[in-house]
Amino acid sequence: MLRKINRLKLIVSKLFLFMLVCAFTLSVGARPMRRDHWTERQQTFTRNIARLIEYIYSKGYKCTFGESFRTREQAALYAKTGVGVSDSNHCYRLAMDLNIFDANGKYLTDTKDYAQFGKYWESLDPFNESGAFWKSNPDGNHFEMD
Repeated sequence: MLRKINRLKLIVSKLFLFMLVCAFTLSVGARPMRRDHWTERQQTFTRNIARLIEYIYSKGYKCTFGESFRTREQAALYAKTGVGVSDSNHCYRLAMDLNIFDANGKYLTDTKDYAQFGKYWESLDPFNESGAFWKSNPDGNHFEMD
């Protein structure tokens, strides 16, 4: 009987811990995702970024990395200033900012200049999204996977 009670206490404790973790996750805005699924998504994202970079160079452009990984603290700071969102895909290693330069070395700053790369990016995977096509706060050099 004592064994059953101890086992029941352990189950209740684990359930309570699980609920606590879920509540904390929701309070900080994290997306619940199975770890193996997350890793698989990140690997697909990385492979697609490589394809995008090759595409950029094949069109006569060059690029450098902008921001990739972003801590939750940094995302929160950006959100406060209106530059980003607190639940950014950068926090999950599922977003990359690429700085693209034309054949003369001029850095492209206009979101319209990124449209062709955004179209290609979105053609690689149905979960890919380009900031070039966002209606509010367009962000041409932002490429993410949802």
